[in-house]
Amino acid sequence: MSDIIKFCIVLIVTLFLTFSIIAEFQKPQKDMFWFSIEVMFLLAGFLILKDYIVKHIT
Repeated sequence: MSDIIKFCIVLIVTLFLTFSIIAEFQKPQKDMFWFSIEVMFLLAGFLILKDYIVKHIT
């Protein structure tokens, strides 16, 4: 049960970061430093989701 909760939390955060990055491309407001940190967290979220899918579904 804890894996499902962790998966949902990571999925929600990853979706939020995705939409935040899309909004940043439409209307830039952040410094490039914070934007790059957002992108790194987004990539980490994708890697965690991929790891979960590989571990539990396949």
